[in-house]
Amino acid sequence: MDSKGALIAFVATAHDDLRDVVDALTDAEMAEAVMDDWTRKDVVAHIGWWEGHSADVIEALRAGREPHERVSGAIDEINERVYREHLADTPDAARRFEAAEYARLVGALEGASEEDLFDAARFPWAEGEPLVATIRVDTSVHYEEHLENLRAARG
Repeated sequence: MDSKGALIAFVATAHDDLRDVVDALTDAEMAEAVMDDWTRKDVVAHIGWWEGHSADVIEALRAGREPHERVSGAIDEINERVYREHLADTPDAARRFEAAEYARLVGALEGASEEDLFDAARFPWAEGEPLVATIRVDTSVHYEEHLENLRAARG
């Protein structure tokens, strides 16, 4: 994929697949543990945080700032922090959080240029990777990784 429109459409399709599963879950199913102590609700909040991460990265880099944190090597610590921050969320709050972060990401993508997204040399912070690589890992790749957790034990 080499255009902003194609990227947004690709992410939207992957997100639609995710939301179809999430929206079909009852609150009781959202409260079931699926990854050690993590419930489906926790997984949804986790996905939302990573969508927000991509939005934060895009917004910061486009504004000439470095993003708030570099992820490499700290993923487990970040995931644990996010888990604890959202532990008391209700299933509905987790759904709303994820939806809001996804909407924020779409807005950031729409505001980005083709160069911002696809030029590997555009942002030195990205260390030679085009921004699209971060976005794909935080969205479509991540959704696929967790769909099994969200579908687990469904009839």
